[in-house]
Amino acid sequence: MPSHDDVCGDIRLLRFLRGYAHSVHEACAAYRAMLHTRRQHDVERIRAQVLAQPLVAEEMPHGALIAPLYPMQLNCGLSHRGHLVSVDPIGAIKLRRLMVEVGPSKLFEFLIGVSELRQIIMDELSVETGKLVQSVQVKDLHGLGLAALREPSAIKTLQEIITTCTSMYPESLATLYIINAPFFFPMARARAAARRAPMACLLYTSDAADEEDS
Repeated sequence: MPSHDDVCGDIRLLRFLRGYAHSVHEACAAYRAMLHTRRQHDVERIRAQVLAQPLVAEEMPHGALIAPLYPMQLNCGLSHRGHLVSVDPIGAIKLRRLMVEVGPSKLFEFLIGVSELRQIIMDELSVETGKLVQSVQVKDLHGLGLAALREPSAIKTLQEIITTCTSMYPESLATLYIINAPFFFPMARARAAARRAPMACLLYTSDAADEEDS
């Protein structure tokens, strides 16, 4: 079992407890699953690669390949409540090229590296400020067209990677903003809800600067 405070310390355990409504049984099961996933995907190796790096896409594992195809802004500073802000230009993702030229394995290592380093930074800020620091994530859908829906296999793979990554880091998200959503986005959400697909709790806003996280 890793000995790092950000993996087994009080702050990480608090995140799991809060993330599972203070159910000790569910939190313990999820924590064991997280440890299993870390071993399965050799997350300690990925952690060692990012530990001394800035939270910049190009500096993450395989970042030189991925950043031009998925230009994330991982560290935009802190919100007025002290949460770590990032911007994810989903509409600018070159999804087909990402899957063909990079592949799921490298993309997974990239996103794990991002999540791992972000978690370390948030836990350090939590110790400094005396409160649980989370992330504020802005998902910019500008440029997202219907063509993206014609890549169901790639979308499914990306969703599976993101689901695995996020399940390892509960209570890390304070507020999620969706901006510049295309006209078909509400329909896509409705179809997913009809299939009982897992959905995030979204806050729609036309001005991401007006953060009102709770």
